[in-house]
Amino acid sequence: MGYWKHVAFTAIAILVAGALTVLAKYLGINVTTAVAWLKCTHDFWNTPVEIIRWKFVLWAALSIAVLAVVLLRIVLAVWASPYRVYVGEYTHGLIWEWAFNTRYEPVELRMFCAKCFRELHDSDFKYPMPGSTATECEVTCPAGHITKTESGGSALREKVKAAIELKIRTRKWKRYKRTLPK
Repeated sequence: MGYWKHVAFTAIAILVAGALTVLAKYLGINVTTAVAWLKCTHDFWNTPVEIIRWKFVLWAALSIAVLAVVLLRIVLAVWASPYRVYVGEYTHGLIWEWAFNTRYEPVELRMFCAKCFRELHDSDFKYPMPGSTATECEVTCPAGHITKTESGGSALREKVKAAIELKIRTRKWKRYKRTLPK
C-alpha cells in the first residue's frame, strides 16, 4: 500500500507542477519575474516597521475579543449538549428522569407521577388479566393517582430508553425543566 501512496503523491505533484507551468506561461510569468516577486516579498517582510502604540493596543483588544467570542461559543456548545440538559421528559403519561453513562447511554431511568411528582416503581403497575381484551396497564402512585400506560415495567422502560436515544440522534430533544406538566 505504501508504494501506491508514493506513486499517487508523485503523480499529483507532477499534475500540479504542470498546471502551474501552463498558468505561468498563460500569464507571461518567467523565471526572472518570479524571482523578482519573491525578492520583493522577502524584502517587505524583513523591513523594520514602527507600530504606533494605540494601533497595537486596538489590534490586541480586537484579537482578544474575537478569541473570547470563539471560546465562548465552544463552551456554550459543550454546555448545552443533550447529555447535560436532556435528562428528563414527560412521556407515556409519566415523568421520566435519567442520567447518561460514559458511553452516552441513558441509565438509571426513574419514573414519577405526573400529578404529584412522587417516584413510581415497577411494583406499582397493574397489568391486564391474562385472556382479557385490555391492552393498557395502570400505575397507581402512593398518593392514589392512576395513570394508564400502553405497557408497564421493563417493557415501558425499554420503549422510553429507545425514544430517548432516537431523539438525541435526530436532534429533537428539548431542555428539561423539573416541573409538573399542565
